[in-house]
Amino acid sequence: MIKKYFPFLALVLVIFILRLPSFFEPHWYFDEGVYSLFGRAIVEGEIPYQYIWDHKPLGIYLIYSLAYMVPFDILIGAKILAFLSASASSILLYLIARQGFPKKVALTAAFIFATLSSLPFFDGNQANGEIFLITPVLLGLYLIEPFSKAVNLKKLFFAGIAIGAAISIKQVAAVDLALAVVLLTLKEGRYIKNLAALIAGSVLFPGIIAILTISLGTSVHDLWFSVVQYNLTYVVSRRLGTLFNFLKIIALGFVAFVFVKKPKITYSPIILWFAFDLIGVLTGGQPFPHYLIQILPVSSLILAVAVTRKYATQLITRIGVIIATFFLFMLANSFFRIVPYGDVFKEWDYYPSFMKTVISRDKDAFNSVFSERWGVDRNKKVINFLNEISEPKDQVYIWGGGTTAWLYYDLDRRLPSRYISFIHTDTIPGSEAETINSLEVAKPKFIITTPRETFPELKKLIEESYAKKEVIDDVIIYDLRKK
Repeated sequence: MIKKYFPFLALVLVIFILRLPSFFEPHWYFDEGVYSLFGRAIVEGEIPYQYIWDHKPLGIYLIYSLAYMVPFDILIGAKILAFLSASASSILLYLIARQGFPKKVALTAAFIFATLSSLPFFDGNQANGEIFLITPVLLGLYLIEPFSKAVNLKKLFFAGIAIGAAISIKQVAAVDLALAVVLLTLKEGRYIKNLAALIAGSVLFPGIIAILTISLGTSVHDLWFSVVQYNLTYVVSRRLGTLFNFLKIIALGFVAFVFVKKPKITYSPIILWFAFDLIGVLTGGQPFPHYLIQILPVSSLILAVAVTRKYATQLITRIGVIIATFFLFMLANSFFRIVPYGDVFKEWDYYPSFMKTVISRDKDAFNSVFSERWGVDRNKKVINFLNEISEPKDQVYIWGGGTTAWLYYDLDRRLPSRYISFIHTDTIPGSEAETINSLEVAKPKFIITTPRETFPELKKLIEESYAKKEVIDDVIIYDLRKK
């Protein structure tokens, strides 16, 4: 019995060891901070997208709500859930690979994925949306059985439910629904009947999530704008949007080529899977390594097939070489910073600094990996200062971006405005005016500004109603003037 399940235990052990330092990370990364704020707000009965705004579906915030309800820090809870998700995804990838390849190839693919998806070079240490969405996506693909022509309508329906769950975590999983639609053309039986079963399942979970969101008080307009409309403009407005859109066109052309030539292409399901997930990675229009987690399962399978020469084709081998070259470049780039891809923190210092903290009990060693770039120590000083001179009921507005989401969370004060980042006010029409109106109504006791220049109306409000109270590192704390 133990021998039978030993490979799975080994997979989980690899993931646990590589992710172990993540359980001890400070509050630092923006996305995790926003999800934590949103997740806690839901538990506390606040209205999603109205009390706090972000542009993901409710699913990712519900995951963080669950993490908030565990009996320790929310970030540790989220990291544990990410570990469980990565473990489940590795096993599901193995099961998918076994549907078309021998055990050796499947295990190789699973171990490659388990390793890469847990490394900080791919933001594997984060509890971000991608690590959660790939689990239901892989479950859906497992039920579809991409290497078989046989069809099971019940399985297709449940595959749709699984992929719909992934879309309810992050919208980019929709590319995997498109993949599933194309994979059905490789199946036997009536295509329309098969498609109906898949689509019927795929709308079920997002529909339930939408109904739940509205039942919590969110308006249909706020839900539509936050989850759909904003993202359509967000994608094309990013600084690398034009380049990434060009690459997406190339990927779509590749999809069309494979679709037309699929009877003559060996392993066409794998090639299509890679092309669709490549489009998903490029959709964000930003050079964030965690986007790559979506494409890691199929990339790991391609690499496993390529290194096992008995099963490799020329096309698979060439794609494998491209993938391996890019991944090696990422490792080198994270050290030499040849191009500004990633640059979230000093990834090469991640494990050495953690070991230094463990061995020498130097708590600052691991903390320093994140502190300078993400203001961890500064945030602690701001929190201590404000807690000393104010009451928990005193509201605080923070003008900032990536370094301040966790500051909001750790201060644990009621938000005076639903927009917690200048990214939102920079990209949402009317959000600056709404923010000023919210601040005039809430009259927060303090306003904190970062080096990011404030917009004119906020600058005017601070000049007219606030006085400089304290400067802590690179932030200025303003106190509401008494009338």
